[in-house]
Amino acid sequence: MDVIQELWQVPILMVTPGFVAGQVGEAAVDFHTREIQSHTAQERIYAAADKLRKRHHAAIKAAFMQSVTACRRDSPTRPIE
Repeated sequence: MDVIQELWQVPILMVTPGFVAGQVGEAAVDFHTREIQSHTAQERIYAAADKLRKRHHAAIKAAFMQSVTACRRDSPTRPIE
């Protein structure tokens, strides 16, 4: 928290089902209004996310497939009427 400007510095994370790849940016949020005052440029967020996606491709895919398998296992076998 930036005490002087009364801003929360909030990390922007790349998150997929079952896996947190890492931080891709940051946002400054006003302590009183809870409105975003500034954030990392969208182009930089996308570039950072692309690097993380490439670096962690296998782990992201494994976590996603595990999530899909769990959803299928937990879903009802008959259609909802």
